[in-house]
Parts: sequence; structure tokens; C-alpha cells
Amino acid sequence: MAIWFGREICGRLEDAAAREWLVTNGIGGYACGTVAGHLTRAYHGLLVAAVAPPVGRSLLVTKFDETLTYQGQDYPLFTNQWGENTVEPHGYRYIEHFALSGRVPVWTYAVGEVQLQKRVWMAAGENTTAVQYSLTRGPAVDLSLKIIVNGRDHHGGTDPGDWPVIPVTQGVQVQPPGQPFYVLASQGELHIEPQWLQNYGLAVEHYRGTGDRDAHLQAAVLTVHLEPQSSVTLLATTKAIYQDQAWDGAALLAQRQEQDAAIVAQFKQASSTQGDRSIPTPGWITSLVQAADSFIVDRAAGEATGKT
Repeated sequence: MAIWFGREICGRLEDAAAREWLVTNGIGGYACGTVAGHLTRAYHGLLVAAVAPPVGRSLLVTKFDETLTYQGQDYPLFTNQWGENTVEPHGYRYIEHFALSGRVPVWTYAVGEVQLQKRVWMAAGENTTAVQYSLTRGPAVDLSLKIIVNGRDHHGGTDPGDWPVIPVTQGVQVQPPGQPFYVLASQGELHIEPQWLQNYGLAVEHYRGTGDRDAHLQAAVLTVHLEPQSSVTLLATTKAIYQDQAWDGAALLAQRQEQDAAIVAQFKQASSTQGDRSIPTPGWITSLVQAADSFIVDRAAGEATGKT
């Protein structure tokens, strides 16, 4: 893989914070964050939806705070930095390595004999982010996920309020002012536990002078029992259709991988007409091709259509 970081990067907060990941949906929406998993920008989140594609970007789903329970002990896999420059918990210490698989970021966590992988990707052409957790090694474990959400412009400025969190099939609907959205899970038990969490520290925004504090809403908590080689997938989406139809995390991931492979194949086909077809394409070139494609957005505003 062209991008791969081991414990020497992932286990040091300053190094893991300096590496950021990005996935996009082709219509102006995106998800992004630090390798460490904590928030340093107002723009970090799992679902920043283009509610008026390709603009009107709103932070809807911020993050999932994961806690692994193994042999009766809780291990927080998430990291938070607070306004006083305090860090708690230090979940980045459990990251064995981080890599890109095509355009999909993959975290591998190790706790004792347990290995858990997390993948994040977006569906092309819609405001939907999938987050998949897979138990790839070790005995059965329990996983708890705090669902942290928002409903503001992606530039910042949260205004906490009494936002309805409503149970729906497979998950919850959150109704902030503006754009309602859903967080759905392929399995597990979900409890609605709304609570505003204040005083998140945003180090990069502090450096930029654009406001160094934020607040987010814990909407619910999902608990899942994972058997060896099993997975749970969560969807953060503005599309109501997902709560009414069956969906499969593995199939959604395969679709994303096929689309990414098609981009590389298109590049190779075009470049083969330019020179020696016997020369293999280095992995870092295909990574750049996919990264470049991530920044191309369909524009269909009024009569002005095309790409931006």
C-alpha cells in the first residue's frame, strides 16, 4: 500500500494528528479527520453533507467514540482533546497501523490478542458515509459506540439546542434545525441518550485564529457483540430510504472498491496510449489518481452543469 503508518506514527499524538484522511462522494460532501481520531478542525467529521449539491455543506455526524470490552475490561479506542489542551482518552495508543486501501482509510487496533479493523467510505453521488468495524483476530468482544452528531455549517459555530432524536428502523433520526439525518446500524442494541458535550478543543482552528472550541451532541449509544470474523456497519446518511430497505455493509464496500478500481483502470487505459504499455504503474501513481478524483465534484446548480 502506498500509505501505511505503524505504531511509530500512530502511537505519537503529534505525529498522528499531523496526518489527516479524506473521503468524498463526488457531489461536494465529504468525511475527514486525523489518523489519531480526535478533532482538530471545525471541518472534521464523518458526514459533512452537501445539502444543496455541490454547496451548502453541513457537519451532521461528527464521530463515533468506540470502546472495546475484552476480558471484562474497557479499552477506549477513541481520542479527544479538550479546550484546556488536555487529552482524554488516549485511544490512538491502540492503533497498530493505519493504511489506505484504495481510497478507503483502514485503522487496525490491537488490544491483547484482539485485532479490530475500522473502515470509512462514502457512497458515490449521495450524502452517505459507512463505517465498518470487523473483528479480524481473537475471541468474541463487545463494542460500544457513542454516536456524536451536530447540525451546523462546516465552517463552525455550533448553537446547542433541544434537538429531537427519534428511534427509527435500525437506528435513529436526528432533527437539528435545517437538515434531518439518520444513523443506522446493521446489528446491535441502540439506546437514545442525548447529551451535549462541550469544550472540544480545535488545535488547528486555534492556530488559524478561527475559534478553538466546539460542542457536539451525543445522540445515542450502540452496543454490539462481535464474534470472531464478524462485522458491524453503521450508516450516517440523509437518505430516508436506508431505514426502509435492507442494506449490506460488505456489498456497499465492494461497490466503493469497484468504483475506485474503475478510476484506476480508466487512467491506465488513457496512459497506455501515451507510452510503453509494458511499464507497470507504481502504487503511488494510482494513489495520486484516486486522490485527484476525490476533488472532482459534479456541479448541477440551475443551468450551470459540469464539473468543479
